[in-house]
Amino acid sequence: MSVTLYWMTVSHPSQAARRMVELKGIDHKLVTVMPMAQKAYLRAVGFSGGTVPAMKVDGKRVQGSRQIARALDRTDGATKVLLHRAIRQLEEMVSEPSKTSGEDT
Repeated sequence: MSVTLYWMTVSHPSQAARRMVELKGIDHKLVTVMPMAQKAYLRAVGFSGGTVPAMKVDGKRVQGSRQIARALDRTDGATKVLLHRAIRQLEEMVSEPSKTSGEDT
């Protein structure tokens, strides 16, 4: 699988997308896009929008952190990016004592 992530270090959505790719354990290439030049650069490499994060997965172009998460979840691999987040949130809820349980402490 060929994955290229176009990102900016100052972009929180870009940071999230990078972490998603790492969570999946996918070998990838990072292309750092300079701030204020992203629109022209991304259009020059074939993206219709001008915002990061943007990613090419086997030649298909995807933009936006949610769309990237969905694209990564469609790839092979056991770890699901969106499911992993939901499981972590549930585990945190279960591990914390309920404040509304009515039990006195």
